[in-house]
Amino acid sequence: MKKTQGVKRICIALPEALAEELDQATASSSFPNRSNAVAEMLRDALISRREKLNQREVMAGSITIFYDESRNQIQQRLADIQRIYLKEVVSSLNVMLESNYRMEVFIVQGPVYRLREMVQELVACKGVETGKLTLTGATLPQLHARRRQKQEILP
Repeated sequence: MKKTQGVKRICIALPEALAEELDQATASSSFPNRSNAVAEMLRDALISRREKLNQREVMAGSITIFYDESRNQIQQRLADIQRIYLKEVVSSLNVMLESNYRMEVFIVQGPVYRLREMVQELVACKGVETGKLTLTGATLPQLHARRRQKQEILP
């Protein structure tokens, strides 16, 4: 195995049919080469494995939902859910689509089980057409630590 600047070279053997399918997937996608395609597929598989093995692990990601804004009280219900998961929601983006539809993207970080609970509650709302949680292995850095001391009086 040869290691160069952040990349470790390994050699793998694949069944011929799988190698051909990989080449077709690489050619029909935006991957510049087979190595990038395999790395991306492995990354997704490993994140999925980590997510299943340790539901308490803190991970970052996004939840994307599409919903019909004309449904009664749906925006209030979505806001209520967001408030319940205030510790997990870092930010959100709301985009108006055609025909009374909206796309909302929540940037989230927290224990996997909490993020799964949140997406289940969002998708269960009447008027939400689809919803999906996508996780990544990286997390946002902790920017400010909270102290459990008396509040300081600032000048």
